[in-house]
Amino acid sequence: MPTTVRRLAGWCTLRRSVSALLLVMLAAGWWAFLRPSTLGGPLTLVTVTGVSMEPGFHTGDLAVMREVDRYRKGEVVAFRSEAVPGKPGAYVIHRIVGGGAESGYVTRGDNNDWNDPWRPTADEVTGKLWFAVPGFGSAVRWLGQPLHLAALFAGFAASMTMLGGNSDGPRDKGVAVARKEAVSA
Repeated sequence: MPTTVRRLAGWCTLRRSVSALLLVMLAAGWWAFLRPSTLGGPLTLVTVTGVSMEPGFHTGDLAVMREVDRYRKGEVVAFRSEAVPGKPGAYVIHRIVGGGAESGYVTRGDNNDWNDPWRPTADEVTGKLWFAVPGFGSAVRWLGQPLHLAALFAGFAASMTMLGGNSDGPRDKGVAVARKEAVSA
C-alpha cells in the first residue's frame, strides 16, 4: 500500500475516533447538565402562554428552568398548579415576592397587581429561570409531539446514511490493489 494512502487511512481512523469521543463527551454533558426533568434531570422546559409575565416574557417564549437548592425573593420560578382555570396541572411561571420554602412562596406575575392564590413550597417548585429563548417555545412544543419527533429522527438517519462513509474510500482502494496484485502474481 502506498505511503500516502496509509497516511490518509490513518487520518480517517483518527478523525473517526476523535469524532466518536466528542460525541460521547457531548452526550455525557447533556446527561449531566441539560437532561430534562422528565428523564430525572435538573431542567424543565416551559412554553410561556398568557400575558402575566410581560414585558419580560411573551406567549411562545421558551423558559428553561433549573433546579436549585434554595429559591429567593425576586427569582422567577416555575411550578405546577391544579388551580389554573381551564388548565389543571399547567406550569405557572411567576416571580417570588415573599414567603418561604416550607410555608410556601408568595408569587406574582410581573404584569399583575395581585399575588397568586397558591403558595408553592420548595418541593413543588420545578426550578428557577436559567435562561429564556424568545419565540422558541412553539418549536419545542412541535418537537414534543411523537410523530414530529419520529419524522425528525427518520430524516436525520436518512441524511446520515446518504452522506455517510464511502465504501470506495482510500483504505478500501489500497486493500483492493493489494488483493489484485496478489492474484496477478
